[in-house]
Amino acid sequence: MAGIPQIKVIFDRRKKSSAVNPGTVEIEVSYNRERVRLSTGVAVLKQQWSGREVVNHPEVDRLNEQIRRVYDGLHEKMATIASKKGEYDLSLLKKVKKTKVQGSSGSFLDWLEERIYMRPVTESTRRQHLVMLKCLREFGLIRFFCDLTPKNIRLWDDFIRKRVTAQSSVHGYHKRLKPYIVEAIQFEKLEANPYDGMRISRGKSEGIKFLTEEERDRVEALELYGMTEKVRDMFIFSCYTGLAYSDLVKIKKSDVFMQGEDYCIRDKRLKTGMPYTIVLLPISLDNVNSLPHRLQYGKMTRKITISDGVFYRLWRMIPAGGFPDRCFVIMAVIQSAWIMLPILAIGNLPLCRIFPAISQYYPDIILWPILPLYIALLVYGSRRYNENHYIRLHKTVTDLPLHKWRSLRQRSTTAIWLSTAAVIADILLAIRLYHI
Repeated sequence: MAGIPQIKVIFDRRKKSSAVNPGTVEIEVSYNRERVRLSTGVAVLKQQWSGREVVNHPEVDRLNEQIRRVYDGLHEKMATIASKKGEYDLSLLKKVKKTKVQGSSGSFLDWLEERIYMRPVTESTRRQHLVMLKCLREFGLIRFFCDLTPKNIRLWDDFIRKRVTAQSSVHGYHKRLKPYIVEAIQFEKLEANPYDGMRISRGKSEGIKFLTEEERDRVEALELYGMTEKVRDMFIFSCYTGLAYSDLVKIKKSDVFMQGEDYCIRDKRLKTGMPYTIVLLPISLDNVNSLPHRLQYGKMTRKITISDGVFYRLWRMIPAGGFPDRCFVIMAVIQSAWIMLPILAIGNLPLCRIFPAISQYYPDIILWPILPLYIALLVYGSRRYNENHYIRLHKTVTDLPLHKWRSLRQRSTTAIWLSTAAVIADILLAIRLYHI
């Protein structure tokens, strides 16, 4: 009917809703070819909307009531203007105060992630807050501000209890969320705190679990090798010094000094930034061999080459009953492959086409020295790459700091894969060279 404003509910006007992305619900008022749309503050998924109302949503009654309240408010305003025979001016509708609800259509999880990174806390605390955020994402029922209800908080509490067993851990998740709820209220994104009237028990302490001296001595006496031995030494050293792992791994040579006849460590705690000074007791120096060695000298006493790193990895990877005492054969193959790779690559370049006179002899010139080269490398490898060399390497590797050990492992793994590729490339290049 012309001359009367038409009011209707519109869902997902921008056609962006899906099974995972919400669409907004708006009220559209049209009059004399002019339209004004007002937000209801409701956003639901595509499968949660049918006709003119919300369905299949945990808060279906509240959201429908919210939409109806905005709709009725506009309808009442239009009826008041009509009763006074006034002029409809849709521009005035823009000044209508939007209904404030317990949550807007904005993403609470995105806002929470942003606030976590803005919060002035230590990195260890920030990681704990990100774990809480990850748990909320996996829970799935709290995605928007309107989902922050006492019911969903209680359901989230049940979800947490399926992941952790200790009540103190459950309390920790809620403790980390509560400050952000307060911030959301301060930013007027929430009207009420869903934790009001809800008490999450802190739980009772079960006492501190600790090692006895006998258990510590048994750990200390274990015969371990490689990285496991390094981890054990660091653990025992922490037992004697009280240092956390994060503080232990960042100790540098400059942090160690002599005071009288005692070794001391001076540094700052990573978590709190508080300075500390620790006197190393003689028992800690006697019982932890590799770690004090690294603290005293700061770096390894001899350099480990890439070839040594590959040999060390091969010896440890191949079973003792298989091929460990013949690793020098593999090392000879690897080294000859690397030496021949650039020579074969040059031979496959247009060099033979530029000098056709030598093209028929070039393959023999390149390939005949391979056998003497391989025999020479076998003799060299048999004298170098043996069990004694492995024992010396093992002692050097176990003395490496943790970050240098990881770097050596990464470089040697890369070298093994590149060596395999070099062997394959040499074979292909040799075949192609004979067919030039």
